[in-house]
Amino acid sequence: MRGFTLVEVLVVGIILASLFLLATQSLFGGYRSATLAETANQLVRDLRETQIRVMQGSLLDRSIRFEADRYIIYPGVVYDSGNSENQLIVLPPTMQFTSIGIPDSALTFARASGDIRAFTPGADSVVITETVLGTTITFQVNSRGVVFVSHE
Repeated sequence: MRGFTLVEVLVVGIILASLFLLATQSLFGGYRSATLAETANQLVRDLRETQIRVMQGSLLDRSIRFEADRYIIYPGVVYDSGNSENQLIVLPPTMQFTSIGIPDSALTFARASGDIRAFTPGADSVVITETVLGTTITFQVNSRGVVFVSHE
């Protein structure tokens, strides 16, 4: 009776392990891309909802402050970390804001008009990066609060 040699079993095992590794990487890569897209969609929704809220009769301006691993939506112009009305949105662990090109890292929507207060042309974007895949999404906001999204 003839069986398989140890070398043959090892070669087949290595091939199967390689195929499994490739399939797993493809699966997780797709998951990370989908998570980045959903995070980007959530940020755009939050920007638009914040703007709409101030345009619909809010008594205060509303702002969004960007930090490396999160963003905070808060009432007014000055950030108060102890304010109970602050909304903290934490990015998934493999994502971060790699470039915050907005003065003082915050956008403030003016009540009634929804325009960006103290808008500075050229200082109007933030970049979020999925650190494992290295993919980025850039968000650019104009003086009227319109958000433009570009994938890189």
